[in-house]
Amino acid sequence: MSWLEADTGNPNGACDIMCDWPDCRTRLFCTEYNHDGYFEAPDMALMVLERCEWLSVMCMTGDDLSFCPSHLRIEHGQCVGFDPDDEATWPADTELRSCLEDAWLAFTPLPECEQIILTLIKGRNQ
Repeated sequence: MSWLEADTGNPNGACDIMCDWPDCRTRLFCTEYNHDGYFEAPDMALMVLERCEWLSVMCMTGDDLSFCPSHLRIEHGQCVGFDPDDEATWPADTELRSCLEDAWLAFTPLPECEQIILTLIKGRNQ
């Protein structure tokens, strides 16, 4: 599901964003959307994801991929934000680094999660 849409089957009426990691099932619930089930503005969706420290990558197909903090590098109790000017925040994979430079909201994946995240991004971009 796109993070611009709400899960209308959710009984409490909250927006329901699910982590795209295979079999993760982590969900992010929020209520910051309008009566049609959409966020008032895409910026609002990004604020929710940023506040909760989720990685969000928009693919060439228009789909998005979202990954919860379980798959992201954490230092000092916070997810490591990707910074194209700071090598310490770069993933080891240069192709993934390129994807993160274009991400809506970029946090650095755990090294052991990089290849699966890259594979999912590439799969959506085909």
